[in-house]
Amino acid sequence: MDNDYIYYIFGGTYDLKPHRFGLDVMYFRDRFNGADTQSPTNRPNLDFQGQKIDSVWVNAAWTGRVGPVLGVLQGNLSLGTARGGVAGIPAGVARGRDYDIFGGGVIAYAEVDLGVVRPFVSFIYGSGDGDPSDNKLHGFTPEPINNSTQIYGTSFFAHLDRNVAAGGGRDYSCPGRMRGVRRGAPANNPSAIGADVLADGAGGAVAECYHTVSNLWNVRVGNDSHPGIGTAYSNPGTLLAILGLKTFPAKGHEITGWYTYRAFADSTLVERAFIRGTDRGFTGNISKSLYHEVGGFWQWTLNPHFDIRLTGNIGIAGEGTKDLARLANCTRENQPGFRSCEGEDVALKGEARFRARF
Repeated sequence: MDNDYIYYIFGGTYDLKPHRFGLDVMYFRDRFNGADTQSPTNRPNLDFQGQKIDSVWVNAAWTGRVGPVLGVLQGNLSLGTARGGVAGIPAGVARGRDYDIFGGGVIAYAEVDLGVVRPFVSFIYGSGDGDPSDNKLHGFTPEPINNSTQIYGTSFFAHLDRNVAAGGGRDYSCPGRMRGVRRGAPANNPSAIGADVLADGAGGAVAECYHTVSNLWNVRVGNDSHPGIGTAYSNPGTLLAILGLKTFPAKGHEITGWYTYRAFADSTLVERAFIRGTDRGFTGNISKSLYHEVGGFWQWTLNPHFDIRLTGNIGIAGEGTKDLARLANCTRENQPGFRSCEGEDVALKGEARFRARF
């Protein structure tokens, strides 16, 4: 029995103040999600029995300052091979199908130090997988399964502790009443909005968000798009842009505002999951746009040990989320029939924080 999930990390950094360069290489050997410790019909938390993934994540990063500009830049590659399951796979799917893994991503952040004001911009991109029927896995994610993602030794947004834009925070695609279906449920049920939807019509998956709270990438949607294998390397990609302004009106005070836009890089996987003859006539496109966010905060640092922060966010559904909502089933649990969701409500978040550091 082989049910291991092992990863090896190699990396190094070079400091050339005010610049810092880093290179990390991580090898992943995933046998856990293909473990034979459960029967093919009783695997609610695992993927297809017998699947294997061997992959490598390579990232090269720079942080530093050029004049008044502070910056972070990271390039990423996911490489490797995978093999599909040999038991519990959908009918008509080849056993042990081989897949090639190749995806890329970019993270960039720049902040201009003008003294009292500091405009900033951030851009995150991950390649999308555009064909659920081939043997290529082009959706970028650093890891083969849905784990928390660490970037350049620490969470990327640790650089932005006072900037709570939703790059790695709340996922607005997690509505409280959406209903999903597990793998093996009746086909042609598109209720799994924001879920790991199967694109071959063989069923659905447990409803999830587009990404985990600590993961920048849209790894959830399309996670099981290639029949016979479950992997985060099959996903519709990520496009995330943040534009904001930090201001420092008085000593110890900071007021920051931002706008965030999130989208799929390629929505083909999601579209294919819903093109069924019984899916309420859907034959069109699903927009790449997921949501818009406007937010801001005021922070008062009383001294090196204490600070107070008030923050608020408004999340507005994009056209892609609205498209998925119209296809999703918002009928109450245990109630018959179908009722489309609307996706029109805004998401509101407010927070008051008093922090002590010693």
